[in-house]
Amino acid sequence: MMSLDVNKQVVKDFHQAIMIERNLNVIAQFLRDPFVDHSVPSESGSIASYTHWLQSYLTVFPDFAAQIEDLTAENDLVVCRLSLSGTQQAEYMGASASWKSFSVSGLQIYRIADGKIVERWSWIDTMRLRAQLGIVN
Repeated sequence: MMSLDVNKQVVKDFHQAIMIERNLNVIAQFLRDPFVDHSVPSESGSIASYTHWLQSYLTVFPDFAAQIEDLTAENDLVVCRLSLSGTQQAEYMGASASWKSFSVSGLQIYRIADGKIVERWSWIDTMRLRAQLGIVN
């Protein structure tokens, strides 16, 4: 098992490269293929499917920002508390682009094995996000 500090650094580096720098070409450096994404029901994800999902999300919210507020680790799990924001510039959840912005909280849990992310759990305050964007469907 990797040290807690090493596991936390994997998540920090992943977050920096993917969410801050938007360098989707390096996703394979951080994810085992396939990995299990518990935030999508019954989804064992490939790197390709995760990359496609992320590209779609960034199309809807091109100014999407995810700031790590807290980061903690125990055993092979790393937990992040995030502040998330963005502006809806394309269709999302069946609603046309509203050009409205959101600012919500989120949590992500990553399981790390051999220096790579092998599982992910994600929760975003979608009720608040939907309310801020005016999505009622």
